[in-house]
Amino acid sequence: MSSFDAIKAGQAATLAGPELSFGINGGRLQINGEVNITANDIKASNGVVHVIDQVLIPPPEKPKGRLVIGFFSDPPGEELANYLGVDRTACLLVSSVTKGSEAARGGLRAFDLITAIDDGPATSKTVAESKERAGYQGSIKLTILRRGLEQTLHVTVGIEDH
Repeated sequence: MSSFDAIKAGQAATLAGPELSFGINGGRLQINGEVNITANDIKASNGVVHVIDQVLIPPPEKPKGRLVIGFFSDPPGEELANYLGVDRTACLLVSSVTKGSEAARGGLRAFDLITAIDDGPATSKTVAESKERAGYQGSIKLTILRRGLEQTLHVTVGIEDH
């Protein structure tokens, strides 16, 4: 594909799978907004060659499986929520943390009260949405209340591969 055709198309598939994007930045033809094409449209016997200033390495393949962080929780009871002065519909009481899980490695403990997830309400729906948004090996920010003190934990998302 010529450099003109690449700019016109905006994207092209690779043999490894992910697409490359093409654009012009500061008068330079670039791939993925960061790799400079230093020489372009060099004719070869099987097409054209473009010289770039970096090696393009495809991202690692993501493992297949369910995204997990490794804890079980429910909204706190009404009496406990009133005692702690929290909205029971916007927080979660951790009932257990899976041994060796990402949540355990992140410092979460049973009976921690999660008061925010990624600075939003702490609900089961927010947990699921945050896992999807962060993706495998992404991080979720948990604000917890432990023994009356607010703390912030960052928990990495893992994969359950069964």
